[in-house]
Amino acid sequence: MTNTSTNLSALDKFFITVTASGFVGGTVLSLMPGVIPLVPAIFFGSGISSLVYRFMGGISQDTKFELGIVKLGGTLASLVATIWIFNEIIKSQDLKQAKLIFSPKEHRLLALDRENGKLVPVNVVVDNIPQRISMDISAPDRSALKKIKDFCRTNQGFCEEPDLPAIFQKDITLGGRQAKVCIDKGDFVGYPLLIRNEKKPGTFARVNVITTDSCTTSPNEPMLIKVSPISAKDILGNAETGKGFVSIAPLRFIPE
Repeated sequence: MTNTSTNLSALDKFFITVTASGFVGGTVLSLMPGVIPLVPAIFFGSGISSLVYRFMGGISQDTKFELGIVKLGGTLASLVATIWIFNEIIKSQDLKQAKLIFSPKEHRLLALDRENGKLVPVNVVVDNIPQRISMDISAPDRSALKKIKDFCRTNQGFCEEPDLPAIFQKDITLGGRQAKVCIDKGDFVGYPLLIRNEKKPGTFARVNVITTDSCTTSPNEPMLIKVSPISAKDILGNAETGKGFVSIAPLRFIPE
């Protein structure tokens, strides 16, 4: 019996390593999200070129590759051609088919311009995937905004106003449902406010801020609101002062 052994040279082992690394690396990279097709194509091209060059008869010097004005020959032509072919194959296969999924659904979404409060259309584009995808979310028409406006009229949804701690004082110089705030709260002038006593959560009064007073309050102090005798009686009873909460009143006031 004759023992036949095959001895691989160091150069053979090198090309085997390059070939294996090319196929394994190309496969792994082509399955990873966010990797451009050219990267795995280089691995595949290197693996195939080394396999053909060393173990499958070599590459003829007559081999040519032309792309536009670029002309290559020999081994370099084979390598570049293989990379170009695999790059096109990976791109066309779209191994990672992406899809935009909105939660909630896009027909329930709207976008507001924070500078002017107007509705704006939105274009969503995703580029870091094999296939570029985009989706447009159009600004809804006026009829679609009816429900949103109804919520805003009752201070619900994104129009909901927070309750701020407040101190109420009766001011006999005010009439009707008039009120005034400290000078540092001048932004509230012209707004209707909804006030309630902390001891009587279900008791509300709606007042209109007509001016400011010379008082000031620190950021951590409750807001001081001076109200007319009529409003004071609604929320304070016979007391001259009291604590409670205040918020900007909704357009449509629904007592609890």
